[in-house]
Amino acid sequence: MRYLFYLFLLLTVAAGLYFYQAFTRKPADVNRMVAVEKISARELINTFSMDEKEATKKYAGKIIEITGVIKGIQFQADSVLTVLLGDSAQVSSVSCTM
Repeated sequence: MRYLFYLFLLLTVAAGLYFYQAFTRKPADVNRMVAVEKISARELINTFSMDEKEATKKYAGKIIEITGVIKGIQFQADSVLTVLLGDSAQVSSVSCTM
């Protein structure tokens, strides 16, 4: 019976430490991150237009630097900002949410 109490106490402390770490974590410093690849918005749109599956494999989960013309800026609730990059002649655009 006593070991159940110690087990419960150990699990409670472990869960507390996990949640403390999760909720006090600071966002990553983007100034120190290095882009794996630099690409223009037009090239990125064309890459996804040709083969979306391959492009997703290539870019998903990686830091990429995208350059291009700003098509629009959208302000949303809770200070969320979305910048749309791309050519005004194209229907598609790259959406960067911050």
